[in-house]
Amino acid sequence: MPHDDALVITLELAGTIFTKILVDTRSAVNVVSQKTLQLISQPTPVIDHETTPLNSFEGKSVRSLGIVPLTTKTHDVELETRFTVVDHSMPFDAIVGRPCLHQTKAVPSVYHQCLKFLSPSGEKTIRWS
Repeated sequence: MPHDDALVITLELAGTIFTKILVDTRSAVNVVSQKTLQLISQPTPVIDHETTPLNSFEGKSVRSLGIVPLTTKTHDVELETRFTVVDHSMPFDAIVGRPCLHQTKAVPSVYHQCLKFLSPSGEKTIRWS
């Protein structure tokens, strides 16, 4: 059946599993909210206060709090990924943008509601949450 659903996946960030990660191929940055950082079970990561202006879902300009490196893990792939931190309400735990997709050499498909990538043990698929 046809649909227009966004691609939302489950991903482990810094040792904590989050089920509302938006895969956004139009986003030039990976984004995580300060609220999500507070839910991480490991010690809160240190934010590098390199601020960046961003546009919110409502089209408003939002200033980031900085950048934080987080370990992302799925299947047998574990990478350190840079996320821009915002103190702004988001409907998602985080947004995975082009930087993360390029880092993992992942291919997203909104139509098939999955994300495919190569791991050391072969091709892997993350299906929608």
